[in-house]
Amino acid sequence: MFTSAPSSTTLPWRRRVALAVALGAPLFALAIGARTFRRELAYYRPKRRAIARPTSGALAHARDFRFGRGDTLRGWFVPPRNGAAVIFLHGSGADRTQLLPEAELLATHGFGVLVYDSPGHGESAGVPTWDAPERAALDAALDALSAEPLVDPHKIGVFGFSAGSTVATQVAAGDTRVRALVLAGTYAEPAELTRYQNRRWGVLSELPALWADAWAGSALETLRPRDVIAFLSPRPLLVLCGENDQVVPREQTERLFDAAREPKTLIVVPDAGHGDFLQAQPALVGPALLDFFTRNLEVRPRAAASGD
Repeated sequence: MFTSAPSSTTLPWRRRVALAVALGAPLFALAIGARTFRRELAYYRPKRRAIARPTSGALAHARDFRFGRGDTLRGWFVPPRNGAAVIFLHGSGADRTQLLPEAELLATHGFGVLVYDSPGHGESAGVPTWDAPERAALDAALDALSAEPLVDPHKIGVFGFSAGSTVATQVAAGDTRVRALVLAGTYAEPAELTRYQNRRWGVLSELPALWADAWAGSALETLRPRDVIAFLSPRPLLVLCGENDQVVPREQTERLFDAAREPKTLIVVPDAGHGDFLQAQPALVGPALLDFFTRNLEVRPRAAASGD
């Protein structure tokens, strides 16, 4: 049996398709990589901005707080009425206002609170890397807070959210001035999270995102939270995880929790995404936070102050 010979137009058409694919694939990969690199790098280039003070509540009466080398870090501080104080660390691209609901809750019940802009965010100077500069900022916050006359230096807690939770874990693991630690929207391994968040195109998007992190000066494999969280013990840990978190997979949060030692508590917040846990479930999260810091910073429970 004989087969017909290819027509004069068949081979050129197939060759044109093959050539288009051969030329287009590298261009497509380059476009994906460039877009991913720029998007990831943007996390390290937040827009600096003035921060408006709340007009009501305890934080409306907060004191402007400057600390760090050359007083380059900016925040607000509400002195405690019970001797205990909590430092709040926001996430990437945010500022001190991100955790105001949680700070307001604690301040209303007599705790001192310090909310501040991480380096390069809000009104704080510096270049963000979510690495050494952020750890140095928290160290400076602990120094400054310990020197406050109304703060008992043995009654300081830390609340870290998202990228701020990584910094909080790294510092708290080796600094016993942190007597109680809350991690919210937290994760075990930053590099793995970067790959997860840029998984759409596989290595075409994952590798450029990791290169952007390295370009920005973030050593993702240095002091991974999973590697150091165990050193927090015997100091207590509370972990908050959003049931519907699309930014940090629950498996990452649970892996970090599993690596921690007792005493530890994990609360999966129904209907919550990445953050806004208190707003999503005030009847669950509010009492949990108050109870955790009241017990572990050894203060007497007190009712919310009237007029705050």
